[in-house]
Amino acid sequence: MATQLTDRLIKTSVCPLTDKRIEFRDKNVCQLVVRITKRNKVFYFSGRTLGVRKKKKIGTYPAMSLSEARVAANKIQLDIERAELTG
Repeated sequence: MATQLTDRLIKTSVCPLTDKRIEFRDKNVCQLVVRITKRNKVFYFSGRTLGVRKKKKIGTYPAMSLSEARVAANKIQLDIERAELTG
């Protein structure tokens, strides 16, 4: 389920001891996922192209801000759509 990602949510979220990781999908940019582990917080692009799931690491928080991750995820999606159109 999509969540309204905010800097505060990412900053204050911690991985429960019982889980290896938790993930939040952004409500604004549905291909953007933040994965929170005990060690770090990582932004990923997660989407489908031609029925195949694509996952790509975008950057780590806080070195990359949420707004930068959203821009990067949108750019990746645009690049994928352009590649599909050109065949």
